[in-house]
Amino acid sequence: MLEPRLMDVREASEFLHLNRFTLYRMAGCRKIPCLRIGRKLLFDKPRLERWIESRTVGERHEGERR
Repeated sequence: MLEPRLMDVREASEFLHLNRFTLYRMAGCRKIPCLRIGRKLLFDKPRLERWIESRTVGERHEGERR
Protein backbone atom coordinates (compact mmCIF):
# COMPACT_ATOMS: atom_id res chain seq x y z
CA MET A 1 0.00 0.00 0.00
CA LEU A 2 1.23 3.51 -0.81
CA GLU A 3 2.13 5.88 1.97
CA PRO A 4 -0.18 8.92 2.16
CA ARG A 5 1.38 12.06 0.73
CA LEU A 6 -0.44 14.61 2.90
CA MET A 7 -0.13 14.68 6.68
CA ASP A 8 -2.23 16.50 9.24
CA VAL A 9 -0.65 18.48 12.08
CA ARG A 10 -0.43 15.47 14.40
CA GLU A 11 1.30 13.32 11.78
CA ALA A 12 3.65 16.12 10.71
CA SER A 13 4.58 16.88 14.32
CA GLU A 14 5.51 13.23 14.84
CA PHE A 15 7.45 13.14 11.56
CA LEU A 16 9.39 16.34 12.40
CA HIS A 17 9.62 15.69 16.17
CA LEU A 18 8.10 19.11 16.85
CA ASN A 19 5.28 20.24 19.08
CA ARG A 20 1.94 20.77 17.28
CA PHE A 21 1.78 24.38 18.48
CA THR A 22 5.26 25.01 17.07
CA LEU A 23 4.01 23.80 13.68
CA TYR A 24 0.96 26.08 13.86
CA ARG A 25 3.21 29.04 14.71
CA MET A 26 5.70 28.22 11.93
CA ALA A 27 2.88 27.81 9.41
CA GLY A 28 1.36 31.14 10.47
CA CYS A 29 4.72 32.86 9.88
CA ARG A 30 5.20 30.97 6.59
CA LYS A 31 8.40 29.37 7.86
CA ILE A 32 7.38 25.85 6.86
CA PRO A 33 5.69 24.60 3.68
CA CYS A 34 2.04 23.73 4.21
CA LEU A 35 -1.35 24.10 2.63
CA ARG A 36 -4.66 25.09 4.08
CA ILE A 37 -7.93 23.56 2.95
CA GLY A 38 -10.67 25.39 4.77
CA ARG A 39 -9.58 25.36 8.40
CA LYS A 40 -7.47 22.23 8.02
CA LEU A 41 -3.69 22.56 7.89
CA LEU A 42 -1.93 19.89 5.81
CA PHE A 43 1.72 19.12 5.10
CA ASP A 44 3.05 17.51 1.93
CA LYS A 45 5.65 14.92 2.99
CA PRO A 46 7.94 15.23 -0.07
CA ARG A 47 8.00 19.05 0.34
CA LEU A 48 8.80 18.70 4.05
CA GLU A 49 11.65 16.34 3.19
CA ARG A 50 13.07 18.87 0.70
CA TRP A 51 12.58 21.65 3.28
CA ILE A 52 14.58 19.62 5.82
CA GLU A 53 17.35 18.96 3.28
CA SER A 54 17.59 22.66 2.43
CA ARG A 55 18.19 23.47 6.09
CA THR A 56 20.76 20.78 6.78
CA VAL A 57 24.05 22.24 7.96
CA GLY A 58 27.06 20.77 6.20
CA GLU A 59 29.79 18.93 8.05
CA ARG A 60 32.82 20.90 9.06
CA HIS A 61 36.08 19.61 7.65
CA GLU A 62 39.33 19.52 9.55
CA GLY A 63 41.17 22.84 9.36
CA GLU A 64 38.06 24.92 8.53
CA ARG A 65 37.40 28.02 10.54
CA ARG A 66 34.08 28.77 12.20
